[in-house]
Amino acid sequence: MEEIVQKFFTEAKKAFLFLESCGYRYQSENLEHPDEYRDSQAVVKFISETVVVEISWYFAGAAIGVAFVETENRKIPAKRVFFG
Repeated sequence: MEEIVQKFFTEAKKAFLFLESCGYRYQSENLEHPDEYRDSQAVVKFISETVVVEISWYFAGAAIGVAFVETENRKIPAKRVFFG
């Protein structure tokens, strides 16, 4: 599992590298809730002055998504609502 998650991180960063020419910078990659498969997801983040782009792979739902989150004082808000 670790190998395929790392491949997702690598491919997501490559696919969204164009964001750097738009004023974003790569911020992080993270495996969230690794011990609970129903909540696990891999997330790659790019950040600008006002917006964070999150590319995520939610394992249980077999879904890959892209979210745009407005920052609060250049910080990612803890609570976010996603529609899709």
